[in-house]
Amino acid sequence: MVSWKEDLSDKIEGKASRLTEIDGLDVPSFFVITSDEIGEMFGSSDPDQVLDASFSPEMRDRVKKAYNEVGIGSEVRNAPDRAKNLVEGQRNGQPVSVRVSDGEKEESDYRLNVTSSKLFDAIREVVASYYSHSSGNPSVIVQKMVEPGFSGALEMKEDDTVIEFVEGLGKSLEEGITKPHAIHLRDSSIEHAIESDQQTVITHNSVTGRDQRKIEEDTELPFSKSEVQDLVRTARSEGYSLKFVYKRESFHVVGAYESESFQETVNVSEQGIRVSRGVIKGRVGGSVKMAVETLLPSEYDEALISRSGGYTSRDAFKARKEGKPAIFRFTETLSEGERVNIGEKGLKINKQTGSESKNRNQTVLPDQEELESETSSSNDSKEVNLNKDVTGTSVVPINPDSKEDLSLDTSDDRYIDSFKQVFEFDEDEVILDARDLPEEALEEAVRYVTASQKVILVDNPEKRVLYAVVESGFDEVRCPKAQIESVSMALAETERRFILAKLRNL
Repeated sequence: MVSWKEDLSDKIEGKASRLTEIDGLDVPSFFVITSDEIGEMFGSSDPDQVLDASFSPEMRDRVKKAYNEVGIGSEVRNAPDRAKNLVEGQRNGQPVSVRVSDGEKEESDYRLNVTSSKLFDAIREVVASYYSHSSGNPSVIVQKMVEPGFSGALEMKEDDTVIEFVEGLGKSLEEGITKPHAIHLRDSSIEHAIESDQQTVITHNSVTGRDQRKIEEDTELPFSKSEVQDLVRTARSEGYSLKFVYKRESFHVVGAYESESFQETVNVSEQGIRVSRGVIKGRVGGSVKMAVETLLPSEYDEALISRSGGYTSRDAFKARKEGKPAIFRFTETLSEGERVNIGEKGLKINKQTGSESKNRNQTVLPDQEELESETSSSNDSKEVNLNKDVTGTSVVPINPDSKEDLSLDTSDDRYIDSFKQVFEFDEDEVILDARDLPEEALEEAVRYVTASQKVILVDNPEKRVLYAVVESGFDEVRCPKAQIESVSMALAETERRFILAKLRNL
């Protein structure tokens, strides 16, 4: 039968076992489907067979019963049926997270905000993910979700502690798609506390059952100094690095793990976060990969510099494991083809132009006035008025041979801003304003547009949308001034992926 948090035996190892040892912080209720039960449920370790597996009525009943009780305390769970049924009815549909208890941190997929109708699919998916890289049967943790104000991770080293967190669900931190807030402590003293001026916030829409993303500006650190220091003291007394949710001035622990065996020098500042050691030397766009979001080590040759992500992001862990140097949350302006030289543990950069080095170290982050002047002088931008919130946009050319400008007058017959107009449009030139269109269907709509000259207006576009833009041959991408650099970099990276895919198919 499934095992509850308070009843777990010493035979249960991994994340579940560590969660039971946390005393000084709240741990939301969870139960574990043991490895023996997983073996009984699936009878095969082939990922494809696991995804298609059906379960016996007895097993479904056991897991479903535990799911129905995950939102109530052990006292109620052990109460008479009449009292228990009353509380269960009030807690029906409790969202849970589903993840494997075994294996290294970040290896297997996980699922969040799982409800009753998706429970068994989620179990299949996380178990199949585990079997794709590991042997043996995993235990699976099903834990009550706490809807987060903020989500984060605390990573301990010998003398250093790094805390990173984002507003909303922790996916944006885990997947390296945003800049987290970051706090670096040495012993119990705060060395750096860095706010992110903009974050991609992921929340769950309980009506549609889907995650939704938005950009939040000027987000602030939600904790006080004393709260941070108390959290670090508790984590160190427990002996584990933690994943947590922060809601209503309380921390809730949703994951506990051993600190990594490969110890790294912690270097955190507004300039960036050194997530793995090693000299970063070479040409930007060549041996030194520059990216908007973090990448797996297999996706770059020697070193990675990313605008997003943090020390606790999945790709940072993998970079440390594979010994590839990387800097995340980088804020310097670097150009394609520029040569850089960064020390093994540092964030200071020696830039080289052409074949001659200027032989001078300069801080990664220039002052704000320099950044603003560089942006305005290096980008060919133009002002437009679309009677919308964005009053100034810049042009990022996809096809440099396209010289003819398109008017952005909303009364122009070529201007469309709805899916209905997309599928009815039959002109030779089009201006697709995609800023307010839902992301879920935008990719298909972009591919549907067949005009010979095409411009798209975007606001923080997803990678898959940019890929559809490149694939469909749009002539221009236009975006707010503040996004010109990030969209340009993402677009260049997307074009390279598109070209490589074409070459592979030759």
